[in-house]
Amino acid sequence: MQSSGELPPGPHERDGLAISFWTHVRPDPDREVTFADCASMLVDLHAAMRTYPGDLPVLAPAANDIARGLDALDGADDLIDADEAASLRGAVDEMWPLFERPPGDLQPLHGDVHPGNMVTSGRTTLEP
Repeated sequence: MQSSGELPPGPHERDGLAISFWTHVRPDPDREVTFADCASMLVDLHAAMRTYPGDLPVLAPAANDIARGLDALDGADDLIDADEAASLRGAVDEMWPLFERPPGDLQPLHGDVHPGNMVTSGRTTLEP
């Protein structure tokens, strides 16, 4: 897909939802996307994302998952005892500053790469 030539690509916000506009590309029914396709394109995608000019949250979904996972362990005495749960919470507390402000250079990454996120068109370029 490519961004729309009729409207600015966005993202635009409407009623609290982020919206972007794209030109429809007819899928190629004879081509199935594989995980190998995803992996081979990921390097190029991340290179393109490196130039993203805006600010993005850092590890927000992962950090949220950690807290939800620890909360799910509360009362799960058959899985983990209270001392182990306390040890895990202590480790998370110690590492939390790294989640909030990781050291080094950061760049956006695509966090949900799978064949369902791709459309094959049979075209080799995104030009109309």
